[in-house]
Amino acid sequence: MYRSSRAAMWTLAAAVGCAALTAFIWTRTGVTALNEGTVLVGSTTTLLLIGALIGVNVGGRKRYVEALIERSRQLAVERDQQAQLAAAAERTRIAREMHDIVSHSLAVVVALAEGAHAIDDPHRSKQANRAIADTAREALTQMRVMLGVLRTDAESEPGASALPLGPCWT
Repeated sequence: MYRSSRAAMWTLAAAVGCAALTAFIWTRTGVTALNEGTVLVGSTTTLLLIGALIGVNVGGRKRYVEALIERSRQLAVERDQQAQLAAAAERTRIAREMHDIVSHSLAVVVALAEGAHAIDDPHRSKQANRAIADTAREALTQMRVMLGVLRTDAESEPGASALPLGPCWT
């Protein structure tokens, strides 16, 4: 049970050999008759064989169950690693999208701000400022959508939804 099947069979062969040798010595010295020695060897062999087969079966089953448990542990570790890799890939994708949103929106805001500064007409300057505010607000909305993917309801900040998205002036 605690060793391999091969070790059990070798031990069985050695024990049967010892029983046969003992029976041979007893019959030669006149302690028992030949038929009693044969019965002794046969019954000893049968009992040892039954015990060895039970031990081999139980030991094999024990090793099989241990192998299954170890394999399930390995699969769980691999599954966790795959989940971590998938999460890292998703974070990278989201970071790229957020970079695109921020960099594009900032480029537009900078261009509009320079244009508003260069214009002498107050009406057109006000329109450019309005466009700057709309672009920045749209970028904030897109970023909130992207960050909302990362957060759960329990993790979200209580005052995050209270930030104004509308115009700051009326």
